[in-house]
Amino acid sequence: MNRELFLSLRRSEIPKTLRLLELYPEEQKDFRPAPKSRTALELATTFLGEERVMKTLLETGNTPTTPAGRPATMRETIAALRESFDALTRAVEALSEADYVKPVHFYRMTLPLNVALMIELLDHIHHRGQFSIYSRIAGARVPQIYGPSGDEP
Repeated sequence: MNRELFLSLRRSEIPKTLRLLELYPEEQKDFRPAPKSRTALELATTFLGEERVMKTLLETGNTPTTPAGRPATMRETIAALRESFDALTRAVEALSEADYVKPVHFYRMTLPLNVALMIELLDHIHHRGQFSIYSRIAGARVPQIYGPSGDEP
């Protein structure tokens, strides 16, 4: 996948996630739909983890090996995501074509950076789908993602 297509997808997908998170009620941050499920806040911070993986791949060519701290509120998570989304997008924009396709160590695989970044973006989209279900169960409004929703026809 070329860089411009990746950036176009990122610029299209990230606002949808932010909108979904913004509509989620802070007082429901500890909601979990089943005992084995993560809380809404834990799931929301997954987006931060994905951003951290991509940032570390850009900086070191490896995935992070230590856990990151987590914000305590949805509001803090959203603020951190906004900052990370913007910074990482700028960092990808600044990459040379050679750096964009350089091999990186993505968990237990060696892949071109562009492939690893795309895998993380697809994982982001997957977790956003999960979060939309949390939102519906918790009574939050669910915005349009790829078309009308029950709350935004």
